[in-house]
Amino acid sequence: MPESIFSGVQAARYQDAGGDWSLATVLDKVKADSESNPEQPGDDVLGTGDVLFAGENRQETLRIYNISEFDALRTKMLADGKIDLQIQDLEGNWNDVALNFIPRVRKPNNYATGNRRFFELEVNKFVIS
Repeated sequence: MPESIFSGVQAARYQDAGGDWSLATVLDKVKADSESNPEQPGDDVLGTGDVLFAGENRQETLRIYNISEFDALRTKMLADGKIDLQIQDLEGNWNDVALNFIPRVRKPNNYATGNRRFFELEVNKFVIS
């Protein structure tokens, strides 16, 4: 099972990069199986044996039930528009997931009877802290 930072997430919201959070668009109903997959690239080893931390790549996938927001995010994706993204925890606090990135969205084929439709918002970022 992948490591996840999205356990207990109440909602997500996004805005144009660097914008005002009071004008943010809320993405309600984040699926519980949204995932975060940190991946550490190979570290550099110096001639002295010291290891330099190169950072980590993160690929995060939020699965959102609110299909009505798919078209707006897809338009930003196709135009290479950048957004900021936050998630709301159980205590109602908003936490940054990623800032100033191009969203990647897709609708997975989900044709089974009784399954609820959703779309995926993918965040790829490089973290050095």
